[in-house]
Amino acid sequence: MFDWGKSYMLFGPEESLAECQTIEFKEASVCLPDDVWETYSAFANTEGGKIVLGVAEPSPGVFKVEGVGDARTVMRQFWENVRNPQRVENDVMLPDGVSIDCSYGVDLVVVNVPRAERHMRPVRVYDKKMKSFVAFVRRDVIDTRCNDFEMRLLEYDALPAADRRAIEELDISALDGNTIASYRRLFNGNKPGHPWSLESDADFLYKIGALAKDRTGRLCPTLAGLLAFGHEYEIVGHLPYFLLDYRNESSGNARWDDRLTSNSGDWSGNLFDFYFAVMPKIDALLLTPLSVSQDGASHRFTNDVKDAVHEALANALVHAYYGGQSTVRVIVKDEQIVFENAGSFLVDRNVAIAGGISDPRNPTLMRIFGMVGISDRAGSGLCTIYATWKKKYGSAPRLSESYAPAKVVFELPIDCSVAGDAGIRGTVDEDTLLLLCRKEQGITAEEAAQFFGVLPRAIQKRMKKLESNGVVVHEKKGRSFYYRVRQTEK
Repeated sequence: MFDWGKSYMLFGPEESLAECQTIEFKEASVCLPDDVWETYSAFANTEGGKIVLGVAEPSPGVFKVEGVGDARTVMRQFWENVRNPQRVENDVMLPDGVSIDCSYGVDLVVVNVPRAERHMRPVRVYDKKMKSFVAFVRRDVIDTRCNDFEMRLLEYDALPAADRRAIEELDISALDGNTIASYRRLFNGNKPGHPWSLESDADFLYKIGALAKDRTGRLCPTLAGLLAFGHEYEIVGHLPYFLLDYRNESSGNARWDDRLTSNSGDWSGNLFDFYFAVMPKIDALLLTPLSVSQDGASHRFTNDVKDAVHEALANALVHAYYGGQSTVRVIVKDEQIVFENAGSFLVDRNVAIAGGISDPRNPTLMRIFGMVGISDRAGSGLCTIYATWKKKYGSAPRLSESYAPAKVVFELPIDCSVAGDAGIRGTVDEDTLLLLCRKEQGITAEEAAQFFGVLPRAIQKRMKKLESNGVVVHEKKGRSFYYRVRQTEK
C-alpha cells in the first residue's frame, strides 16, 4: 500500500535526517530550548535556514523524531522572545515564519529564519553565559561566534554607503595621477560636453565620490576613491590584506601562463587599472577583442559573451569586501573562467540571478565605474550573464558562497564544442593541422590556435585525440609543449 504519510515527510524518512548549512534539529519536548537563539542568529547572519523543533539527537549525527509536547506554547514562547529586545536585538522573522508540521505523526515546530537584510546585520542575541549580546554565524552544521573579520564584514555591510567614508589620514597624493587621467579621458569620451569635464582633478574627484571632506573641510580620499585610483602601497597601508590576482591557467602546461597581481610594484595596483589590464587579456583568450574608439576614450562590447565576461569582472570588483583576508581573484582555466571576491551575498542568490534588485556592497565604487559605462546595469547584470551563457554555451554559470573566509565564487563554464559564434572564430582543418606539426621543431597549441583563429584549448583537445591515435607526439621545451607528427620507422 502507498504510504501517504511517508511520502509527505517534510525532511524525508527519519533514518535519513541530517543537519546541514541551512537545517538544524533541536529537541523541544517540554519548552523552547535556550540554544535556539544561537542558531537563529547564525542563520540570520549567514544564508538563513530552518530550525526544526521536536527532533532529538541521541548520538552524534543520528536524529530521532520525538515531537513537541505543546506546539502552540512553544510557538508562543518563540514569538515572545524574538520580539523581546532584551533577548534579540533584531527581529528578522516574517509573519508566517513559524509553523507546525505533522508529517511524521507528531507535532514539529518549524522556524524559517530568513537571511537578514544588510541593514539589520549583525543579528545579535543575548548570551546568558557571556552576559552580553553576541553574534553567531553558521559554518556547516555548527553555530559559531563571529570572529573579528566576520564582525567587521557584517558591520560594514550594515552601513548604506560604507565606501563613501573619508580616510582622513590620507590626501589626494595617495591617488595615482596616471589612473585619474585615464579615467577622465574615458569619462569625457562617454559623456562628451559634461560640465564636470572642466573641473580640476580635486573637484572632479569630489563630485564622483572619490574624495570627501573631513571634519575640517579638507579633501581626502574616500574608501572607494582609494580602491579605484590609489597607489597599491597606499591601499595596503589602509587595507593590509588587499590583493588583486589574475591568472591564466588555460594551457595546463605550467602553474600559470600569465599572471597579474596588484602587489608586483610595476603598476598602480588599483581597481580601475586592474579592470582595464585584465579585460584585454581575457578578450584575447576569447578571441573577441575590445572595440575602442579612435580617441581611446569610449568602448563598445562587440558580442554578448564578452559583454557578460566584462560584467562578471566588474561585479567581482564592485561587490568585493576589501577589509577581509582575501579580495579579488580571476582565474582563466581550460574549461571555465572563475571570478572570486571576498564577502557574502547581500541578497538571496536566486533573487540576484532573477534580476531587478541592485544592492551593491560598495555603491560609491559602482557609481565611479558606472559613470564611464562599466557595471551600469540596474540589477540586471547576473540575469543577463545567465541568459547569455545558456544561449551560447548551453549551460548555466555556477554561483556559490563559501565561508572562513567569506567568499563568493562565480564560474563561467566554456565548452568549445557548442560555443558557435560565442567569441570563437574559425574551424580546425585536421590536414592543415598535421601539416603545421611537420615543422622541424613542431608547433605549440597557442601558435596553432592563432593560425586557425580558435582558442588554445580547442587545439589541445584535437592534439590529445591525435596523440591517442598515435599520429602526433609532444615534448616540452622551456615552458611550452610542442606537437609534431610521429616519425614512422622504415
